[in-house]
Amino acid sequence: MSWNHQDWLSFAQAVASTAAVIGAFGVVFLQHRLERRRAAEKERTEARRVLNIATAFVGRAYRVVADISDARNDVARVERDADRKKHRSDLTEAMDALVSLPIHTIPTFKAAQQLIRARSELAAACHEASRDRGIDGPGNQEYGAPWTKWEARLAEAAKKIRDEANAFQE
Repeated sequence: MSWNHQDWLSFAQAVASTAAVIGAFGVVFLQHRLERRRAAEKERTEARRVLNIATAFVGRAYRVVADISDARNDVARVERDADRKKHRSDLTEAMDALVSLPIHTIPTFKAAQQLIRARSELAAACHEASRDRGIDGPGNQEYGAPWTKWEARLAEAAKKIRDEANAFQE
């Protein structure tokens, strides 16, 4: 069988049509792949944002407890009722911030675990701060001991959440 001009044209049209169909599948595949990549990057950006917020909130809780710990361990400083009210206010503000961050939005198990730990430690500190001391007086090791413990635990939780956030940045 010999090919005449019309046969060649028909063959060329068939090849071009096949190439067009393959090209259309390629475009769809490429668009889908790029959309998945964009969605994954958006998800990763949101996860970084949530971890940065968690880092800031736990860091704030740590600083509040550290300030109270310093005050209650300082024998040269007399803590007054106004100081205790300010401490309670700061603790409540820090606790409200921690509670406002839903656990299910935290992207890693370790960070969620540390956020729960920070909430628990801060709740204990809030409970202790709500207790009436009775009189104004200087700080001492006995009075400051639980605050030193909560300070150390919140520092550790803050460090672990910060490490998780830094690992997510990479």
